[in-house]
Amino acid sequence: MKSHEIHNPHDLFFKESWANVKLARSFLQEYLPPNILARISLDSLAICKDSFIEPDMKQYYSDVLYQAKLGDHSGFVYFLFEHKSHPDKLIFIQLLRYMLSIWDLYIKQAKGKNKTTNLPIVLPLVLYHGKKSWNMPQRFSRCFQGLSEDMAVCVPDFSYQLYDLSRYTDEQIKGEVMTQLALRILKHAFDDDLLEKLPDIGILLKELNKQDTGLQYFATLLTYLSGLSSLQSATLADVKTVLSESLSPEQGEYIMTIAEKLRQEGRQEGRQENKITFIQRMLEQGLDIAVISKCAGMTVEELQNLITRFSLRSV
Repeated sequence: MKSHEIHNPHDLFFKESWANVKLARSFLQEYLPPNILARISLDSLAICKDSFIEPDMKQYYSDVLYQAKLGDHSGFVYFLFEHKSHPDKLIFIQLLRYMLSIWDLYIKQAKGKNKTTNLPIVLPLVLYHGKKSWNMPQRFSRCFQGLSEDMAVCVPDFSYQLYDLSRYTDEQIKGEVMTQLALRILKHAFDDDLLEKLPDIGILLKELNKQDTGLQYFATLLTYLSGLSSLQSATLADVKTVLSESLSPEQGEYIMTIAEKLRQEGRQEGRQENKITFIQRMLEQGLDIAVISKCAGMTVEELQNLITRFSLRSV
C-alpha cells in the first residue's frame, strides 16, 4: 500500500502491521478478555479483504477486519480493529458506520447462498497511543443527551474494547516478537528518546529476523520510523544502525536502499508540506483563490484539488 493512501504514518503502520494474521492472532490471544477468548477459535482467524471505509475517507481512516469461528458453533464473530493517535469524540459514529456496512454486506452476500440472515457479532477493538489520556466514554448510550432509564430502549448501544498503550508498562506488553515491537514502538512513537525507551530493541529485531516475513517487516518499521516527526535525524540514524546490526550484510544493504529511498521521498514530501502550510495560511487570511494559485505557482484547478485532498479551509 502506498503511503499517500492514508493520512498519517501511524495509520499506515497500524494497517500494515495488523494486516499480518500472525500478529493479529498474537494480539487477540494476549489482550482479549478471557471470557470472550474462551468462546473464539483463534485457529480459524482470517483477514477480510473488504474495506468498509467510504472512498473519500480512505486517506483519513484505516480499518482492519478479521473473522473467526465461535468455538464449536456454526456462527462467527468479526474483529474490527481501529487505531487512534488522538482522542476522537466521534469514535462511536465511525465504528457504528463500519458495523452497519459490515452487516449490510453480510446480508447481501447471504442472499441466495442458503446462509442465515442472523447477523454476526462485530467486536470493535480500539488501539490508542496518543499523548493525551483517552477520556471518551466506552458505551454508546453515554453519548446521548438526557437519556433516562425509560428512554434507554429507544437508542442503540454497544461498547468497544479499548487498549490505551499509555496504561501499559513495557513489561506488560506481551505477545510474539512482531506484536511486541509494533505495540512498544507505537507506545513510544511521540518520544524523542525512543531508542532509550526500547533498550532491548536489538534483541527483538534479531528474533524478528529469524521469521519468514521478518525482512519485510523491517522495511515496514523503517518506513514508519522515518515518518515520525518526533525523531531527530541523529536518532533516526541510530535506529538504522540498530536495524543493520540485526541483519546480514546483504539484508542490511537492502534495508539501507529503502532508507535512501525514504530520505529522497522525505525531501519531496517536505516541499509538499511547506506548500500546503503556505496555502493554508493564505486561506486563513481570506485571500482569493485566484491570487493564492498565482502565489503558489499552480492553476486554480490544481489548487482546488489540493484544498479538497488535504481538507484545507479558511477560518
